Amino acid sequence: MMQRVKAFGLFVVAGLTLRVRRHVAYALFRFRLAPTPHDGFWLGQQLFPRFAQSHWRILDRLYYTIDASTIDRLLALWRKYELPTGKQRYAWLTRYTEAPRHYAPDFYDCDDFALDFTAWCRREFRINAVALAFNAVHAFNVVVKAGGGVVLVEPQNGQIVKPAIEGLYGMNGAELLF
Repeated sequence: MMQRVKAFGLFVVAGLTLRVRRHVAYALFRFRLAPTPHDGFWLGQQLFPRFAQSHWRILDRLYYTIDASTIDRLLALWRKYELPTGKQRYAWLTRYTEAPRHYAPDFYDCDDFALDFTAWCRREFRINAVALAFNAVHAFNVVVKAGGGVVLVEPQNGQIVKPAIEGLYGMNGAELLF
């Protein structure tokens, strides 16, 4: 019985250590972050050249964007703290009552990862120029950069991907929701 108590104590300490590191990393990122505000019209101008065959909905009046180098750091945080693997999965359970983010067909799949990434950017860093994008076969995210242009993000692995006309990241007829 005592061994179980010690093991549980180590489990809780490991979770707290990860939680503290996560909060410090997020706070440092927020401190260095300087989101650039743009109105919805500017956002539409950035989307139209690349996504003319897509349907997009711009719902807010003001959007906060980040530059390309900051997107890489943002994705590194997503991969490190929000997509845990191995030992981090145990620490994850001390933070949430739900299971870790891993693919489960029809329960937690591509659209759930994309929704979580969009919500995470807004909740943690007040970056709302991140769209939920979905086509006939897949869901992913579109991030509008501060200097103009966009980046497609695969939230299941935190990587930047190249847009296509058809297929997994096909933008022809895709829906984007900001």
